[in-house]
Amino acid sequence: MVSSVEDSYNESGAAFNIYPNPATSSTLHLQFNDEKLLEENIFIIDVLGRIININSSKLNNDILTLDTSQLETGVYFITLATDFGRTIKKISVLHY
Repeated sequence: MVSSVEDSYNESGAAFNIYPNPATSSTLHLQFNDEKLLEENIFIIDVLGRIININSSKLNNDILTLDTSQLETGVYFITLATDFGRTIKKISVLHY
């Protein structure tokens, strides 16, 4: 029996923080511990497993901003795929 759901999965050792979560405005920020990770593959995946295209922009050396205004209210997963594996984190998007 499953009693809880993990908010993140990490098999690569790649670390990043997401804020604000839940995203209630039109932006979500990903802060990376390693600037080189910004060059890796980042995917937004909905609960049905579909890859969602989303606009992003680099704020500074270690922060990537995602435009969430096109996303419907719901749960999504941010996947960072590297040569060493992948890290998956759950996010929520709330539009009032």
